[in-house]
Amino acid sequence: MYRFLIVGCGYVGSAIGRSLSEKRQKVWGMVRSQDHAATLNQAGIMPYVCDLTRPETLQQLPAADFVVICPAPDKRDVKSYQAVYLKGIQNFLNAYAKQASPQLTIYVSSTGVYGNQGGEWVDEATEPMPDTDLAKVLLEAEKQILASPFSSVIFRLGGIYGPGRNQMETFRKKKMKIETEERWLNLIHIDDIAQTARALLNRTQPNSVYLGVDDEPVRRSVFLDWLSKHSGNSFPAVKRISQTDKIIGKRCRNQALKALGIQLKYPTFREGYGALLVPLDNRK
Repeated sequence: MYRFLIVGCGYVGSAIGRSLSEKRQKVWGMVRSQDHAATLNQAGIMPYVCDLTRPETLQQLPAADFVVICPAPDKRDVKSYQAVYLKGIQNFLNAYAKQASPQLTIYVSSTGVYGNQGGEWVDEATEPMPDTDLAKVLLEAEKQILASPFSSVIFRLGGIYGPGRNQMETFRKKKMKIETEERWLNLIHIDDIAQTARALLNRTQPNSVYLGVDDEPVRRSVFLDWLSKHSGNSFPAVKRISQTDKIIGKRCRNQALKALGIQLKYPTFREGYGALLVPLDNRK
C-alpha cells in the first residue's frame, strides 16, 4: 500500500483521491474547511484541514510516497491566483521539504498556458505562450514546481467536465442565450483525469509534461450543435466566421499519454456527454 497526499481536494483533487482510495491506497486530502473534510471522509479520503496561504498550518503534514498538487482559488483574478498558485504552493513546498521526500509529485496545470495558437496543433514540445495574466501565473507555478527539490511531473488539463460540472448544467442554470465565439475546444472527462493521474504516478519519468485532453479537439459550433440535437435543449449560437479567419484557440494532442498505454474511457466528447444525458434528464 502506498501513501498519497492530494494538495487541494476540489472537483479534480477529490476525483483523483477517490480513484486512489478505491484501489485500497492510503490517501490524505488537504482542504480548508471542516465541512469539506466530512465529505472526504465519506469518500474514503483522510482529510487534513489547512490553508496553503498560512504557513503555520502546514507544519505537520502527513508523509506520502506520492503527492498530487491541484489547489484552486475561490476567485478567478490575478491576486487570488498568485496567492494560491505561487505563494501557497511555495509555502507547501518549503514545509514539505522539511518533512518528507515523496517519490514523485504531479502538478495539475492547464493547457491555457499555450495561449491562443490560431487553431494550430500543440503538444508537450510546444513553447507555452500564455496570453492572459491568469495563464501567466499558472506557467510560473509550473516553473516553481520543477525547480523544487522533488521529482515532478506537469499534467496540463484541457476543459474539464463530468457530473456536476458540464456545459448542459451551466447553460441551464444561467439560461444563456447569447451568441458565443467560435473556437477550438480540448476536453477531458473527470473520470479520465483520475485514471490518467493514477497511471502517471507509476509510469512516467520525472520532469515530464503531459497534456490531459481527449482524442478529438472540437469546434465549439460542432460541440453545441451536437448537444442541442442529443439533449433536446437549445444552446447559444456560435458567431459565424469568414473562411479567411483563423479559429481561436489550439488543438491539443495527447500522444504522450497514449505512449504510456493509457486508454481513455471517454475518447471524445460524444461518449462523455452521452453518458451524462440520462442522469441530467432524471433531474428535471
